[in-house]
Amino acid sequence: GLDVLSYSVAAICGPAGVAVLAAATSPLTALLILGAAAIVAAFITLTLPPGSTDDGSRREAASVRSVLALLVRNGPLRRVNYATMLTAISNGSLPVIAVVLAAHLTGRSTGGATMMALLGVGSLAGAILTTVFPLRGEPDRLTTRYVALVGIATGLCALAVSYPLALVTFALVGLANAPFGTATLAARSEYAPPDARAQVFVTMA
Repeated sequence: GLDVLSYSVAAICGPAGVAVLAAATSPLTALLILGAAAIVAAFITLTLPPGSTDDGSRREAASVRSVLALLVRNGPLRRVNYATMLTAISNGSLPVIAVVLAAHLTGRSTGGATMMALLGVGSLAGAILTTVFPLRGEPDRLTTRYVALVGIATGLCALAVSYPLALVTFALVGLANAPFGTATLAARSEYAPPDARAQVFVTMA
């Protein structure tokens, strides 16, 4: 829940930052600053300590081939991976859809950043709820349940006939994404072998 909470905060700050930067400067400047932030994040990742075994020795990393084979052979990991891929496609398209939908409903494409910020607010609310009230049950089944909820919430975005309604539907997508993301993280931790857990996390991401 706390992990998803950090994503949610970023999901609010990113679109809000784009809206502010694009208004104050230009969309290109906002894009370059966000790109620079991703590069900085990549270098920060390199400072994380390496994994080690219980006796303190360096742990050998699982090979890419073995992890890919594991994601195909292991039923729960395979199902969670497919669900993650499907939502990644829809969630990845939402920023573009938000711009087009905002332009259609308000005549201004900049309203799309507000819609994405509301998605982040919904995700933050959902992350807080899953942190306070942890999910119960098998992560595999929880993932299936919440991917269906994400699909329904995403479908509602297509039915928005006004800008305020679009804001609500985007917030609902974020709200559904939080428990889904928590369930997928729990599944990766639950079903991946300890010596390949980090590789499974990264490969599925």
